[in-house]
Amino acid sequence: MTHQERQEIKNRINADIKNLEQEISGLESQLQPIEPCCSLGSELRDEMLVDQERFTTILNKATSRLKKLHYISTKIDEDNYGICLECDEAIDVRRLMIVPESLYCVGCSRVRIHKCTESDIKL
Repeated sequence: MTHQERQEIKNRINADIKNLEQEISGLESQLQPIEPCCSLGSELRDEMLVDQERFTTILNKATSRLKKLHYISTKIDEDNYGICLECDEAIDVRRLMIVPESLYCVGCSRVRIHKCTESDIKL
């Protein structure tokens, strides 16, 4: 990976962190408790609960990704950044530009997902 590519990835990480922090702030403001005895009517209340569950899922994913980006931002200057943890090969720079927190190359990621899916089916 060239110095310029590494800098572009750093810029992407910083931009993603900023965007996620704003998104999380907005989601948190929408997650106000819904009172059980509110005067909205049961159908509207049920819709609000479904929306709240959806927002909570989105918030959890955004928070998780934000943590990964903060972590990877501390590791990007290390020599092993961009090296797959499974096969020790370089992760394609194009992948890192899109998902800078990637720890695995595309091939190893597919194998890991396939293994997880197989173990889920066995349950």
